[in-house]
Amino acid sequence: LQDHDGEFRLQTKVGREWEEAYRHARASVGDSDFATEREHRLEAAVRDSLPKTIPQGKAGVPRTVIPVLDSSQPDETDGVVLWVRSAWTNDSERQAEERARALGSVSSLSLAWLPRLNSDRFREDVLTLLAATRTLEQRASSADDEGRAAQAAMENRRARAAEKVTQHVRETVDGARVWIAGGAEIDGATLRAKVTSAAARTLPRRFTEFEKADNPRWDKVIKKLSDGAEGEALNQVGHTGESGSHPVVSQVRSLVGQSTPAREVIDRLKAAPYGWADDAIRSGIAVLVAEGVIHASIDSANIGVTKYLTLGVR
Repeated sequence: LQDHDGEFRLQTKVGREWEEAYRHARASVGDSDFATEREHRLEAAVRDSLPKTIPQGKAGVPRTVIPVLDSSQPDETDGVVLWVRSAWTNDSERQAEERARALGSVSSLSLAWLPRLNSDRFREDVLTLLAATRTLEQRASSADDEGRAAQAAMENRRARAAEKVTQHVRETVDGARVWIAGGAEIDGATLRAKVTSAAARTLPRRFTEFEKADNPRWDKVIKKLSDGAEGEALNQVGHTGESGSHPVVSQVRSLVGQSTPAREVIDRLKAAPYGWADDAIRSGIAVLVAEGVIHASIDSANIGVTKYLTLGVR
């Protein structure tokens, strides 16, 4: 019998040849092939399931999501670092949870653990997929009806196996557990939801000064400064005191020395422990330029706040 589009038909001589080629291919694939294909698919699924960035705070500053599928503990960076562990390759569930706890409650890392589900069935479906694919790659396309029927049957076998493998991978990724450093588990319906919730708790550990500049209205400050209304600019973010007492303006001022490049100030305030939005930093510099506290220049020629804002941060 030969499977053809869900119907079972008597197998022809050509069909038996295809089946023999499949059995030969199936015998040639084993555990190492399964492990390679499984890890490739799980890694791709983890990356595809995660957002590229996660916004932080009311200002919505984007933080890059960085999944690390490596046995070594990753370094903390100015993003959402997710250390991915797996029951297939390294950690049991208990070991993963203990590893997350050992990271400590100061670390900004999160840890995800992939479970080992339906391992025998997963293995069989992956090897079936590999063997069917190998058979189709090694045999030439047939021109006669019997050959086309045998080839179609093998393509169906591959398609069904691929669908099952995709389901195994999806269930594994959706079944992942996520902890933030220190051991608190994060709930959610999907890995994406869990990592997004985890980031809301870990990013403040990395960017401890972020809240001082977290406001969605910095663009309104820039608009006031561009219009020459510097006296009203910081009102847009709720500051009514002296401009120098605002933490953003104060911090910018502390970083500006003799001939300090604007880029140096910007890079410092975009990095931890600040992580401030571009518009917040631009506003801090522009307020000081508008009030004459600092001077902006290009090629040794001073420029005013309007031109500075028009040219952008340099």
